[in-house]
Amino acid sequence: MPPKKIPKLKEKPQADHPVIDPTAIPPALPPSVEEAYRRKCIQLKQRTSEVEDENDATRVRLARIRRQVEKMRLERAMLLEQLTRRTSTNVEDSDGSPSPPPTVG
Repeated sequence: MPPKKIPKLKEKPQADHPVIDPTAIPPALPPSVEEAYRRKCIQLKQRTSEVEDENDATRVRLARIRRQVEKMRLERAMLLEQLTRRTSTNVEDSDGSPSPPPTVG
């Protein structure tokens, strides 16, 4: 029996990928459009700088507020501890009954 012939695969045309001419230069924009882009770029750089400055200031303010909150929490804990100590001392001195109301006079 003679060997079977294997059909050759045909190469696909490269139509899937458009060919771009590397020497093609986009058309120059009119000077008014170029100037508008230049002004817009300057405005965006200024705005970016402003936002970054505001961000830095907000970060510093937030850090300061967090330190203040931590300080207030420590102070609160200390005051509660002192209050507990003083009230427990007063209860131990008495016989457990509530103190009589203060007299006015």
